[in-house]
Amino acid sequence: MSLSATSLGPPAGEILPSKLNQFFFLGIFAIIPVIFIFIAFDYFFMNMRLSDAVWVNKNTFLLVSVLLQTPHSIASIFTFMDREYLSAYKARLFSFCLFMLAIFVLAWVLSPGSLMLAIISYNFYHYSSQQAGVTALLAHNKSRTHEVWKWASSLILMAGLFGAAIMTGPEQITVGPYQNAFYAIGIIFFTGFIGISILLASQSKTRIGKAYIAANTVMLITYFGFYLCNLWFYMLIIPIFVHAMTAFLFYINHNSNRNARRNINLVSRIRNVIPVPEYILTPLVSILCAAIFIPLAAESVYSVYMAGLASVVHFYLEAIMWKKGTPHREHLHF
Repeated sequence: MSLSATSLGPPAGEILPSKLNQFFFLGIFAIIPVIFIFIAFDYFFMNMRLSDAVWVNKNTFLLVSVLLQTPHSIASIFTFMDREYLSAYKARLFSFCLFMLAIFVLAWVLSPGSLMLAIISYNFYHYSSQQAGVTALLAHNKSRTHEVWKWASSLILMAGLFGAAIMTGPEQITVGPYQNAFYAIGIIFFTGFIGISILLASQSKTRIGKAYIAANTVMLITYFGFYLCNLWFYMLIIPIFVHAMTAFLFYINHNSNRNARRNINLVSRIRNVIPVPEYILTPLVSILCAAIFIPLAAESVYSVYMAGLASVVHFYLEAIMWKKGTPHREHLHF
């Protein structure tokens, strides 16, 4: 018999031991002033040599993948290493297996480049969906404005990435006389986005919700500003960092509450004999696994497909695991 989401949650009346401080979500955006300070140091003392070096160095992007991109994807997969959870999600996971089969058939027909383009595009929608979801949670309100805000954020992120790829790729495209027109369209779109953000903030029922909307808006304004200044590495690192750290807040809180109840699976039995706090153990184990997986995958001729597989699995799991009424959501405590 399948276990319901309710049966996997904490017993009625039990207070979960680990509480997620909502101000941590705001603290993640401290990456923005930190990067500004780094750029100021580079500008005044290093003549921007550091900024130029990180963009052209492929090892920089490998490091970003090991520290930020892949670890939280691995952390999401670890949370499903639970017999009760697999039973609760089995219908959705079976459907996902059929979906993955279709993806691989499509990938075989299309070129690896087309596959990665589609995955990267969805990746930014995934980022924006996370931020919109957290915004609704902190603001205690969700409306159609959230959907408009989410899609506008996705378009901004995608435009910045593809613009940077076009300007720095091996086959650079010269926009020539249309460059000013593109900038004008970007400024008009951003003005509209800021207006949507103000409207969304006015609908928030909490102060922290308003502050979180403001932080996201500042992040995307900074993203656009870095694009205009050709600081593409910093442009990309900010949303990647915010997304990964936000995800880890959820995983750490879930793991703390799920594993504290009893030794319910192999992961919790191993975890509960290790005298290390969850906020250290979860990221550390995920980063170590990423440090092993990424170099091995990079050596394979199927590296593009392996990266695509890992991304699609992660996207799907995060799309279902935090929905209201799911076993994962039952172990979050705000």
